[in-house]
Amino acid sequence: MNGKCLRAAGAGRQIGRPTWFPRHAMAHTRMVVVTVASAVWLISCVVAVAPAPGSEKVRITRNASEVSTCSAVGNIKVNSSGSNARTEFRNMVVGFGGSIGLVTNGPAWAPVEGIAYRCP
Repeated sequence: MNGKCLRAAGAGRQIGRPTWFPRHAMAHTRMVVVTVASAVWLISCVVAVAPAPGSEKVRITRNASEVSTCSAVGNIKVNSSGSNARTEFRNMVVGFGGSIGLVTNGPAWAPVEGIAYRCP
């Protein structure tokens, strides 16, 4: 009889959420957020930037002396990375009416920022 009373009393204290619930819920939420973030990241890597007409003629350089006789036509800031960054950079140079892009931030193969120039 004493055992039944203890179990009954113990059962009365278990009303409500168990103590493991908040940790389990946070772990589940974290797992869902990481999964969704990973999916978005993978999709953004797969999406290719289409080259604009004329972008294949755009030169990209890090050497400022190559644009000394040219006129600046716009500042460029790229939102992509890798090969998409190079294509987007070239597209932006074409969009400004330029013929050469001077990379001011990032490597020439994946430029992040630069200046579009129109050369004679």
